[in-house]
Amino acid sequence: MKNKSIISNCASAWRSVAIVCWSKYGKAIRTAVPACLITAFAMVAHMSSDKVNDRLTDQMTSAVAANLRRLRSEHHLSLDELANRSGVSRTMLHQVENLKSTPTIALLWRIANGLGVPFSALIEEETKTGLTVLKREQAKLLFNADQSFSSRALFPFDGSKRQSEFYELRIKPGGLEQAEAHAQGTQEHLVLVSGGEVAIEISGQTAVLRPHDAVVFAADAPHSYRNRSTDQESLLYLLMIYAR
Repeated sequence: MKNKSIISNCASAWRSVAIVCWSKYGKAIRTAVPACLITAFAMVAHMSSDKVNDRLTDQMTSAVAANLRRLRSEHHLSLDELANRSGVSRTMLHQVENLKSTPTIALLWRIANGLGVPFSALIEEETKTGLTVLKREQAKLLFNADQSFSSRALFPFDGSKRQSEFYELRIKPGGLEQAEAHAQGTQEHLVLVSGGEVAIEISGQTAVLRPHDAVVFAADAPHSYRNRSTDQESLLYLLMIYAR
């Protein structure tokens, strides 16, 4: 048992070293280390990262399931009634409530609109009041269907009613997110921090953002975000403001 514990601890330490070294010194490693070792090194780093993401996805899915059941009960809605309101099938709603499906960002927006609640109401978890630090390594990420677009909430899920929400968005090279209309009167304030140019399309209009450009638009109509770069990830910050 003692030997197994030592081996487990060594493996965990090796995974941590692999992640840090691969992210910081990948280019140097590629020129100095044989190909077979490079492959093994990258696999360990990526494998560990995937496990962390899987665990956080499971936590988020559990929170969504509990909140969906609670909100549906509070609004006195059957699965069929919510399906009609949201455009999400009864089967899919049942699967989300019973942890049999991991919802995408687009799906959660449709459910939130059907319930008439802010997006955050579906992903909130009980937290302590006062000072709250949102650790990067503990971030709960939401993805679109092809995982080219991710969203990280930069506010605590404390159950409070919010008129605004703050998000970190990342779009992979060539990535596209097509968002459905949000609640009437919702506004998005978006700034491109770094990376490739991002095209925002809404109601037949297109705005192309370069780093440090910002845009404000009414998000109660279908809209999209596209990274026009083929080799750079785009980092954006989004302030979502709901109508009172």
